[in-house]
Amino acid sequence: MHTTFRAALATCLIALGALPSARAAPAACETRAITMLDALDRHDYPAAMHDWDAHMRATFQPDKVRSMWEALTGNSYNPYRSHASQGTTTDNGDGTVTVEVPLEFAYASMRASVTCNAKEGDAIAEFVVH
Repeated sequence: MHTTFRAALATCLIALGALPSARAAPAACETRAITMLDALDRHDYPAAMHDWDAHMRATFQPDKVRSMWEALTGNSYNPYRSHASQGTTTDNGDGTVTVEVPLEFAYASMRASVTCNAKEGDAIAEFVVH
């Protein structure tokens, strides 16, 4: 009888959304973002894509990633210098976490926005530079 009560309570809690859903781990996402940026900085594009989800990998092949990164960072007017060793994380409340990592260029600062998805094993689901 006690087991039946617990099962009924768990069912009610799930139905009400009181049990935590899968959430991306902020520390894991930050580590993946920095590791990806380190690999991009070394021009190791397959390593940079290692933690990307299946959709990202299907959308961007290593040659495309190389051409986009080199177009962004190889600009002779505003060359890329470095990125921060840590970022600021935001739990988006939908099972994803976004990490913002500062990027330093010669004449401007930008940031990399990396979103990881718990449903995909904390894989990188989005990468934007702005």
